[in-house]
Order: sequence, then structure tokens, then C-alpha cells
Amino acid sequence: MSGINVPPTWTAKTAAALQQAEQAVAAGMKPNFPDYWREKELRDLLLNIVDYKCWYCEALITRDDPKVDHFRPKSRVDGDSSEYGYWWLAYDAMNYRIACKHCNSGGARINGQSGGRGKGARFPVLGSFRARRPADDYRLEEPVFLDPANVLDASLIGFDANGHARRSARASYSARESEFGVCRADETIRILVLNSDKLTECRRAVMDDVSDYEGWVKRLEAAPESLRGMVLDFQRKIDAKTSITSEFSSAALAASQMSRIMLAGPPSVVESDRISLDAVAPGDGDLAPTQGNIVDLVDLLPFLDLNDLKAGIRLIGGQGGKSIQAKLFQDGRIEFLSRRWGTPTTAARAATGQDDINGWHYWRIEFDGMTMSLEDLKNRLES
Repeated sequence: MSGINVPPTWTAKTAAALQQAEQAVAAGMKPNFPDYWREKELRDLLLNIVDYKCWYCEALITRDDPKVDHFRPKSRVDGDSSEYGYWWLAYDAMNYRIACKHCNSGGARINGQSGGRGKGARFPVLGSFRARRPADDYRLEEPVFLDPANVLDASLIGFDANGHARRSARASYSARESEFGVCRADETIRILVLNSDKLTECRRAVMDDVSDYEGWVKRLEAAPESLRGMVLDFQRKIDAKTSITSEFSSAALAASQMSRIMLAGPPSVVESDRISLDAVAPGDGDLAPTQGNIVDLVDLLPFLDLNDLKAGIRLIGGQGGKSIQAKLFQDGRIEFLSRRWGTPTTAARAATGQDDINGWHYWRIEFDGMTMSLEDLKNRLES
């Protein structure tokens, strides 16, 4: 996201408010922040970027006022020892993201059940470093949340043909993801409930429309000249759906790219490896194995029975006397509540609602007549 030219009057009053906040923190007091970020002159600058659309889930915001979310929370961070959050960024316009109510504060549903509490004051990071004062360089952090204003982060999300968001198959795990066994894309999808009932339904409808339009464009290539003008009509429809200001434009673009590849004919093996398609049906196995992988289960799949995987191998999670069942499938994903998760840790956190569970320890599997944790199974197969 490029710089935002905020009005001088807004800059002046927020500077005064930030100075008061700094004095409060220095005195060991909780700062009070006048909510200047809600003012129309500032909010309109943000809305002009992609219109009335949530930057996180890409749904149009029609029933509620758009929320100006602090990407790095201004007052506190859930689970962090600091009581002040990123207070010095409270009036930094580069820390603002437009969010819908569900992404900002929860309420989205999965199979009729609550999907969680949304982003709120959650801002986990990979590793021990977290900026806790202005002198700390927050750019050295690796947030678990993908930043919708960061092009590289946005590219880590892909979509399957059913409208589900998932980690892009073209993306490799970062060094810190591999070190801590956490997939940033999966965690972002989980916490923001990007695969809620409503979102997946709407995404699929958009993707189906774009696929249909691409099909007509291809068929009309061989049509009589009198019908060729219809190609432009369908192309305009595709352009409208994939425009950055349109609802679910990223999913629409994925559907467009996938359709063009499929309509062009089967790619070669080399080309297939290069493309690493995202817009495929669930279960087609788009996760690439990683050397020393402690993030997903792909490296363990060759040791498990293929027929059992096709049917779904039962996993049992347990904590505090409560048992939860899930299934592991041949694409390496774990299904819980009719949603498939790419990593055991995110699946465990989705099942328990807790942000600090290690799925390799949480899930148990039966192997060679014994029940063991996924961690124990991995160690056994690697020894």
C-alpha cells in the first residue's frame, strides 16, 4: 500500500492525541485514543482504494459501516505481556485496513456454528521478537496474519473450485513458518473465518460465473464473424468481476486463470509443476512436500494406506477430558466441521478455539495397531 496523503488538519490533531498517549504510557497509565480514524475525511481516503469492500475477505460492506481496523492493534495484543499494544501506530494511516464486521469482531458461521471472534486484538507473530515501543522496528516481525495491503502476503492465498480459501500451492513456507510449524495462510483463514458458509457460497457463485464467461470466449473464437462481437461482451464481464474494486475479485481472477489453462488443453508435466494450480477441487493434492517439513502432513502420506486416506483416516484430539474427532485425507488436509485444514496445528486450533495449541501433539492416529500422536508418528517414520 502506497502512502496515504492525510489532510493536514487531521495530522495536527492526531499528533496532539499521540503526544498525550505517549505521556500516559510513560506514566504507566493506559492511554486514551480519540477515534479520529473513524472520521469521514480519513475513512474516505481508505475507501477510495478498493471501494466499500473488506480488505480481508473481499466482501462488499453493505449492511454496516466499514470498520477501520488497526492491523497492529493499538491498545493491547491478545496473549502478549505488554499492556499497551502498538500505541504509537494508533494514528499511522499506513496501519489502517478497511474491515467488515465479521473479520473485525467475529460473527461468521460455519455449518451454522460460530466460526470465532475475528481479528480483534489478536496479532500473533512467529518468533520471540515483537515491537513494543517506537524504537523497535516492527518490520522485523513476521506476523502470522497475512497483510491484505502487502502484495506478497496476498499472493499466499489461493482458492479451490468450491470457493474455499486455501494456501496458494505456488507458495513455499517461510523459514519461520518451517521453524515454528505454522502456516500463515491457514491461520489467517482460520482466525478471520474466510471459509464461512456465506463467503464460500458467494465466492463459488462468482467463480462459476467467470468460468462460464471464459468458456463462452473460447467457444466464440471459432464462431462466425457476425457473432465475434459477443467475445468483447463476455470479456467485459470478466474484467468487471476481476476488477480490484469488485467483490471477491481475487477468487474471480483465480477462476479466470484456471479456466484459461484448462481450456487451452492439458499442460505438460513441467508446465503443471510450474503453474501449481490453485483453483482445483478439494482433494486434488496441491500441497508440495518440504524438506524437514513440520508444517503440514504431506511427507507422512506415502507411509499411510491410500485407500484409508481416500475414505479419511480418523484422528482423535483430546484436551481436558474432551475428545474431538477429525479425518485425514489423501491431500494431506484434516477435515473438521466440513472444512479442510492444511496443517495439523491450524486444524487443532479450529477444533478447540485456542490460538496456542500444537496440532502435532494434539492429534492422535492409529498406526501399526498403536495409537500415537502425529509428532510420535513423524519421529518414528524418520528414525
